[in-house]
Amino acid sequence: MRIRVDYTTIYDYASLASDVVQLLRVEPRETASQHIVNWRLDTDTDGHLRRGEDVFGNITHMFYADMPITRLSLHVSGEVDTEETHGLINGGVENLPDQIWQRTTPLSRPDPELLDFARSCARENPLDTCHQINSSLFEMMRFDADATHSATGAADAFESLTRKSSIFA
Repeated sequence: MRIRVDYTTIYDYASLASDVVQLLRVEPRETASQHIVNWRLDTDTDGHLRRGEDVFGNITHMFYADMPITRLSLHVSGEVDTEETHGLINGGVENLPDQIWQRTTPLSRPDPELLDFARSCARENPLDTCHQINSSLFEMMRFDADATHSATGAADAFESLTRKSSIFA
C-alpha cells in the first residue's frame, strides 16, 4: 500500500521569538516492509536543519532559525510503500536492549485486575495475544483527554476504564 503524507504545522509566537530551535520527528524509517519513495521537509523561515537520530533510532531533524521570528511554518510531504505484516517489524532499528522494554516501572506496574485482563487475552501465539489485548482495549476505550495525564499509572488508568465498562461487570 502506498501512503501519501502532506501536512503543515504552524507555530505563531505572541512576541518576537529568538533562538528558536525545533526538534522534529517527522521522517519515517525504512524497514523490510516499509520503503520511503520520497520525503521532504520544508520551512518558510530562514534557518538550517540538522538530520540525526535519537536514542530510540527515530530519525530526527533539529531546526535552528537564523533570526528572531513571530511565525514558523513546517511542511512535510512524502510517499511511503508499506506491506501488511500484522504488527511485526522486520529490519527496524532498535538501539536499546530488550531489558529496557521488559522492565517494570512505577507507572507500568500492573495490579491483579490488570494481570487478570492480560491473562484473559492470552492466546497460543504471542502475536495473537498482543492483537487480542489491543482489540479488547480498543472495544473498551473511548478517547477522553481529561481521563488521564502523564503521571497516571497503567493500573489506575485500567481501573478507571473498567469502572465505566460493562465488560467487567
